[in-house]
Amino acid sequence: MKRFRSILVIPVTSRADPPTALTEAVSLAENSGAHVKMLGHLPDVPASQWSATPRDRRSAFRQHQIDVLRDRLVAWSEQVSDGLLEVEVSSGSLPLEVADRVVRDGHDLVLVADDGTGESSAATLGLVRTCPCPVWLLRPNFTGRRVLAAVDPDHSAWTNRLILELARSQAEMHDGELRVMHAWELAGADPMAPGGSSFLSSEEAARFVTDVEAAHRAAFDHALEDAGLAGLASAHFVDGAPARAIHGLAELYRTDLLVIGAGAAGQPGIGLGSTAEQVLAEADASVLVVKPAPEASDTPTVNS
Repeated sequence: MKRFRSILVIPVTSRADPPTALTEAVSLAENSGAHVKMLGHLPDVPASQWSATPRDRRSAFRQHQIDVLRDRLVAWSEQVSDGLLEVEVSSGSLPLEVADRVVRDGHDLVLVADDGTGESSAATLGLVRTCPCPVWLLRPNFTGRRVLAAVDPDHSAWTNRLILELARSQAEMHDGELRVMHAWELAGADPMAPGGSSFLSSEEAARFVTDVEAAHRAAFDHALEDAGLAGLASAHFVDGAPARAIHGLAELYRTDLLVIGAGAAGQPGIGLGSTAEQVLAEADASVLVVKPAPEASDTPTVNS
């Protein structure tokens, strides 16, 4: 079971009942001994809405919003954990607020309730781009019973290993099914296509494609072996664009949790990469995004 030390939960605060993200965080904490903090966020009010309001009334109204939200979070904490969850309220830019807390407080997982609305998804996408630790967008349909992990040789061994550890942990925790995939495609023009690489003979082009495929398969097999999953029956090696292949398998097997990598090795918190962006935009399932280690380390820092 993958163990976390400190989990930051960002719930959807417009609902009356504790969100799935909160109960899932408590379950993770119970299984790993992690500390859980719940962060309620108040978006900034546009200046145009305050223009006719006296400054003292603005402050009083804002404090009222903070108090109401804090009371709701405390009530949720009492419902799901007998009040043991730490509660905090913030305002301003959510991505920056979360990134600052991850660095300051050492959180190793951020769990975000995503209700699937356009407004929620747009806000959380910015958070995923900037957060330096794994981010889990948890959607209402999550059960943990069908987990799909996507590895990529372009990621570091550290990233692929953590992707597989997290996916396997979730499948085990929910008595679910784990599938692992790697999608490969030729970078640039296909030498087998008309005009793709006119300087290659048909035999050379075919050999080139075979060599590229063999290299990707070997890397995929190595990633599985490195994570103790060699010989996994539900491993899928797919020829095709990664985002499209991930989406296709997720739809085929009705996946409710995707575990993917994002960004470039050694560049924590900087962007996502085109595949991760597409997956997040198209997926109906919950998505757990693993960021690269700060120094492209070969050893995961999360305790096992």
